[in-house]
Amino acid sequence: MAFLTALPLHFQGGEESFLAADLLFWCHLMRWGLDLLTRAKFLPALETIATNRCHFYWQPLMDSASDRNRYQQFSRCLPQVSRFYQQPPSALTAAQIDLPSSAGQLITDFLTQIINQQIRASLDRDWLQSIQKLDLDPILKQWLRAWGTDDSTITASSETCTAWMTSLNQWTLPIQQGLQQQAYRICFHLQPPTGGPGLWKVEYFLQAADDPSFLITAEVIWATATEQLDYLGRRIERPQESLTPRARAGITGLPSDRREPARGQTDPSCPLTNPGL
Repeated sequence: MAFLTALPLHFQGGEESFLAADLLFWCHLMRWGLDLLTRAKFLPALETIATNRCHFYWQPLMDSASDRNRYQQFSRCLPQVSRFYQQPPSALTAAQIDLPSSAGQLITDFLTQIINQQIRASLDRDWLQSIQKLDLDPILKQWLRAWGTDDSTITASSETCTAWMTSLNQWTLPIQQGLQQQAYRICFHLQPPTGGPGLWKVEYFLQAADDPSFLITAEVIWATATEQLDYLGRRIERPQESLTPRARAGITGLPSDRREPARGQTDPSCPLTNPGL
């Protein structure tokens, strides 16, 4: 980490950079990670790494449009050679070659490592030790130690680990719901009348904010009877709730002389008498 921060990003006087494209990419990504840290764009997280062990760490929070756009730019610009980084071989995996990692996963892992390391290094060890001496809930003391020191794992029963993850998920639920709403947006397709004058029709879709080509028709969403929709490798929580307010806003946002009322709540389209668009 100190090596990346010490490298220059720009050269003056037209001097050609001596840094390779992949190394320069990670230097820029390092700066963005430090920028997220400065703006307090991080959240605590934990995961189960064994049946009786929980791993506590800090993860980046990208809840603004500018950060999400920057994330997409980094994902598109990731040098291909970086996707083929391999874990150090061992006696059991000497002949094993991992498949290329996705650009988004590599970037997220890199940012997580930066933020996680910097937060742990910045916390006052004396303060952490004084916290352990106070008359506090033993679980709280364990959590503070796991999130604030190099000892980031806690051994507990599988039921306890599950309960901890449930508690943390409930605490971050408002943020996760906000991210879910920002991850998708309503879009529509204006279909002209066929065979002469008639009604134009607006067809509604749910579109991924990070990939305009990812579209889900309203018919698919209304036909979903579960809390989750797995579609083309993505998982959408409560898809009908994600579409309903947006579809209503999209319909009522049209001028009154260019729309007609929707025929029903579950109707995925809206007829227009005079679109004029």
